[in-house]
Amino acid sequence: MHRKLITKPKLLAKSGAAIPHQWTLGLMLLSLHIVPVWGIDLPIQKILLICHYGFFLLWQPIWRSEERLSTPTAIMFVGVGLFTIFLINWWLIAFWLAGLFALLGGRVFTSRAKSARIVAKHNKSDIRILKSDLFKNVKGNFDWAVFNPPFRDMEDNNGYKIVERFLKESPRKTRMMIVVNVFYVNQKKIEEIIKENNYRMIDVVAKFLNPSKVYVVEKAL
Repeated sequence: MHRKLITKPKLLAKSGAAIPHQWTLGLMLLSLHIVPVWGIDLPIQKILLICHYGFFLLWQPIWRSEERLSTPTAIMFVGVGLFTIFLINWWLIAFWLAGLFALLGGRVFTSRAKSARIVAKHNKSDIRILKSDLFKNVKGNFDWAVFNPPFRDMEDNNGYKIVERFLKESPRKTRMMIVVNVFYVNQKKIEEIIKENNYRMIDVVAKFLNPSKVYVVEKAL
């Protein structure tokens, strides 16, 4: 049976009900960021912090409906939040910011897999979605693998290293589509990496005024 591996699932559709949750998140961050900009000596800052804390309590159980905070973590955030509001100083604000953005950052990788499952269910697609470091948790052989490597800019060496890893670790007979944005990738360097890892380009797909470029490659004989 032929299978296709998509290594970086993206959210293709989402419910309109998610929009209010995003507004709650935005208002929570906005009310917090105004505090260090205007200073902490004005009475309005405590009001803003109370608003921020209220938005945080609204956002947490809704936006994280599939994975709630554990009891110890919830107690820590509630305690630190109240302590920060009534005994406000720059050290406490820094500590709260660090904890809050650690919570936000930790959701990035798990939320992508969950979003992909929601999309698959919504479209009634029989797709198996795995969380894996490239092919580490992927078993079996595949006819095709579609890969969109992460690049911050053309000088992002980590992006080129990931492409190289992807080519080296992929199952031997798998053909690949490597999708890149020409504004963020050195195309000559990508093509060199493909050739150096004993792959040949079957095709290169590009459209006029479209920054996306697809390298269709397979293992050279």
